[in-house]
Amino acid sequence: DVGDSVDMGAVGGFFKYNLTEELQLTTDLSIYTGRFRGGALADLDVRKYTRVAPHQSIALWSGLTWGNRDFAQSQYGVTPDQSLNSGFPVYSPTAGVEDVHLGLNWRWEISSSWMMNSGVYATHLTGSVAGSPQIAQPNNVSVSIGLVYRL
Repeated sequence: DVGDSVDMGAVGGFFKYNLTEELQLTTDLSIYTGRFRGGALADLDVRKYTRVAPHQSIALWSGLTWGNRDFAQSQYGVTPDQSLNSGFPVYSPTAGVEDVHLGLNWRWEISSSWMMNSGVYATHLTGSVAGSPQIAQPNNVSVSIGLVYRL
């Protein structure tokens, strides 16, 4: 089966709705293929956008991520074969809310060609995925910064 040779692919879609000029509701759904076949992940966020200067804006958002059982098992589960190789006990998480998250993004349009984008993103794993023996810490924070050149 060709799908099994693909490590991970996905199809999906998204929906964005502006509640006000600065407040947006976003959702997306991904259905995974390949070895994660049958996994589904949905994300729901509320985002607040604020222009802080003529060429600078900040976005703050909060949301949650839901995954079906197939996705939870592929990412956080431990099969009997994996248990033998890793020493972790067999574990089968269930479907449900996988995490709650917060994000902050700062965007600065330096010129018509250059833009800087930076952000911080924090997640807290919840439900059965947080109980996975693979999870050493259910809380994670990532920081990013990028410089973009536009033609």
